[in-house]
Amino acid sequence: MHAYSPMREPRKEVTEEQMKETLARRVRESIQRHAERVSVDGSGVAQSSRAPAVPLRQEVPGANPVAVAISWEKPVRTSDDGLGYQRSTCGRFVIAKVRVNREFRYTASRCRADLPAQVLGSFANAADAQKCCEGHR
Repeated sequence: MHAYSPMREPRKEVTEEQMKETLARRVRESIQRHAERVSVDGSGVAQSSRAPAVPLRQEVPGANPVAVAISWEKPVRTSDDGLGYQRSTCGRFVIAKVRVNREFRYTASRCRADLPAQVLGSFANAADAQKCCEGHR
């Protein structure tokens, strides 16, 4: 048996520089994983089975990493009448298909682990909701 201890175990101390290095490493890994999923043809246009063609920017030495288009997971149905949601592969955005006054609407939201989702807007179709998420990236 162990004695009762109301305190949690001490957490690892991390400096701001270490946190920035970790964030930069995770961004590089995320960009690399995305690049592996997207094939590039000779015209410099990214092709994906789920996303429309998006021109790639050329990398410049010493510049920030290249911003890539948001890719989306397969839509998930939550009911038999067509309601559901679609999450971005990065997990930062979600589009919910809801019914408002007998019409379907698509609500775009930004997701954060430590905060409630932030609604970005409501749209008549999923493509407009995805464009809204691209604008808030």
